[in-house]
Amino acid sequence: MNPRSHPALMSIAVASLLLFCACLRPMDADFGREKAGLADYELLWILQVPLTLDSAEIDDQTTRQSKLRAFNGPFFRDGVTAVVRDVFAEKLTLYPDHDDKKAPVENLAQRLIQMEGDKKDLSPLEQVVELVCVVDLRSSRPGLGKLEFARLIWRYPGLTRADRVFGGLKAVDLAEMEYTVKLTSGEIDLMQFIEADRMYLRPVYLRTNFREYTIRSAEEADFVHDVIVQGFYSRIDWVEDGINISGKQKIELPPDQVVRYNGMYEFTNPADTSRLTVYLTAERDYLVADWTQRFRIEKLMAFADTAFFSHAKEFYYFSEQPDSAAPDSAMCLQYVKGNDTLVGYRVEDGS
Repeated sequence: MNPRSHPALMSIAVASLLLFCACLRPMDADFGREKAGLADYELLWILQVPLTLDSAEIDDQTTRQSKLRAFNGPFFRDGVTAVVRDVFAEKLTLYPDHDDKKAPVENLAQRLIQMEGDKKDLSPLEQVVELVCVVDLRSSRPGLGKLEFARLIWRYPGLTRADRVFGGLKAVDLAEMEYTVKLTSGEIDLMQFIEADRMYLRPVYLRTNFREYTIRSAEEADFVHDVIVQGFYSRIDWVEDGINISGKQKIELPPDQVVRYNGMYEFTNPADTSRLTVYLTAERDYLVADWTQRFRIEKLMAFADTAFFSHAKEFYYFSEQPDSAAPDSAMCLQYVKGNDTLVGYRVEDGS
């Protein structure tokens, strides 16, 4: 079934894609005015801490899920809930966003009205938090860096709208309060718990004096998190369309060798026996992959004569081996992403 011929299916899929992308970017922010005066060796990044995983992240990444259960839950239960309570008890000063020039939020009731919320139910503020940190890139193990600001995010029930920044708190103010997080191993101070980097969190944005970037996927977020906290920021492979997280480097293939892989390939999804289709089109020395059911397009570069990769860490391996399952085609395509592998055959040669 081609989803392009089914408007309802197309609408649902596009809406889901937009929602996932919205979750992986900072909300309502004017970053041009944030933290003026970063040193050349500093990086400002925003890390989103979720209470639950987005549907697009629920896969074989057991590390995410185990961290979420063990650490994110207690963080929200003991830390965030207490912070929200103290904000509305006016024990903490709420600011519109991370900007020293902005005056504090004085009318919390009006702020709730802007969110179409109600003080009787503050649970939308206890689903997502964003941490604004500054990292010293000269450090060999900088961790998350220095926490400067914590954003309280308003998540609309049922995800009917994009998240919004309700307001935030300066780290110096949080440090003056006594918040503790209860873990199975004992209690720990909230600020020390954040600094320990034990939760599942995903970078959504980073900026230096030389570069500004918004993270585009969960895989990219995991990669950026790991290289920065381990002190390897200089190893990030920046490319024209983002970050190359594949670990592969492009080799030059003649166009006539690339064009031989043109065509439509069909896979059987072992999870539900549905069929997935990808269209491959040669553009000079690279391929363009159009996944119709997934509503995305990827640029594929060669790293061997019969092997291609995307910057998003997806791999395509070609081989010519006739098979009874595809009697009209000799071109086989193996698609690998993470622990998932699909094997398909060319059903149209693209000529």
